[in-house]
Amino acid sequence: MSAKFKQVRAGLKIWSKKLSNLSKLIYNYNWVLLLLDGLEDQRELSRLERAFRALLKSHLATLLEAKRVYWKQRNSVRWVKLGDENTHFFHTMATIAHKRNFIVSITNTDGSIITDHEQKANMLWTTYKNRLGVSEFTNISYDLSSLILMHNLKDLDADFTDGEIEGVIKNLPNSHAPGLDGFNGLFIKKC
Repeated sequence: MSAKFKQVRAGLKIWSKKLSNLSKLIYNYNWVLLLLDGLEDQRELSRLERAFRALLKSHLATLLEAKRVYWKQRNSVRWVKLGDENTHFFHTMATIAHKRNFIVSITNTDGSIITDHEQKANMLWTTYKNRLGVSEFTNISYDLSSLILMHNLKDLDADFTDGEIEGVIKNLPNSHAPGLDGFNGLFIKKC
């Protein structure tokens, strides 16, 4: 079993050396395509040159796909290595990654099920347009001044105190979804 793992390791090393040339190959292919585009601006390309350009583009697409797969696999390896260092955080991130706000289907008023994205979007748009586009305002039947409380707003533009900032940080939930910066409440509390 150990010998097989050593063979796999040796094979992966050889394979990774080929991958290191991937960026250079992509750069060279783009450079040749740019050269052919410049040549086409000056004159019409011959049939052989057009076929060469099509071949370059298809091979470049293959190289870009290989690079995408490489980075996707590298990210997976990173999560396998580092993900369980903080199991609760890892599981929270995995849960967030699997949750998607996605509407699979919508049932129409006549009972038909709509799954096409454009049809779902049109149905939602017309439904909300019909609901929100109707206004039948007559008058206000309550005293608005009795509902609005007067507040002293002179300190509204004052700076936040350290105590207010600490109070907000203490009340942050630990494992809720991270914000746009990728940090959850526990991370902010530890800092």
